[in-house]
Amino acid sequence: MEPYDEYLKLQRSTTDAKHRRQWIDNTSIHWIAQRIKDRIPFPQSGICHGVRSGTEQLWFMEHLPGSRVIGTDVAHWSDNTPYQVMWDMHDMRPDWNEAFDFVYTNSWDHSYDLDKALNAWIRSLSVGGVLVLTHSSDHVHPSVTDPTGRTLSQLIESVNRVIRKVCPTEDWKLCIPPGAPDVVPPGFKASAPKRATHLFFTRSHPPAEHPCACGCNAPSA
Repeated sequence: MEPYDEYLKLQRSTTDAKHRRQWIDNTSIHWIAQRIKDRIPFPQSGICHGVRSGTEQLWFMEHLPGSRVIGTDVAHWSDNTPYQVMWDMHDMRPDWNEAFDFVYTNSWDHSYDLDKALNAWIRSLSVGGVLVLTHSSDHVHPSVTDPTGRTLSQLIESVNRVIRKVCPTEDWKLCIPPGAPDVVPPGFKASAPKRATHLFFTRSHPPAEHPCACGCNAPSA
């Protein structure tokens, strides 16, 4: 079996075992949605990668009225789940080029090639759009099912490196808003609350059009 086929088989079997379990909770999605609105008052479109059962995109649409948010996952049931498609998050679809106001995932650690995935996510953002990545202690150490581990600083450097390759003439803004709630993973009865950090990488834009309203002093990419 080819390495990619082994990776896909493992990801699908893991997803099958955790079909009804979410790592992110609705409270955190609501908080992230409000921070997205700080940058884009009326977002029209978004995409979430690695959504498993498909709850994330529904929560985002609940908290961002008027937006259409889709989710991706390699799970076999994805094409039969509302607002979800069966798709590998590493790959870019031509019709997704600069198509989304925001891209969100907490599943970047499931990537077999983070640079490849980031390349696709960055290219799918509209001008002024926001790439949002969630980081926690669960994302630091790689495992068989989650092959990509990064500390917070390593993740930031990985994203900045790909941004410089994909958008060498653009000045992106990194923001880490304070006050993020702990994540209480629904469906995991024995799981303790997770301290989470959410990274907001905003694609270059005139500052007066999309001011950062969270009061952070994070550096540009």
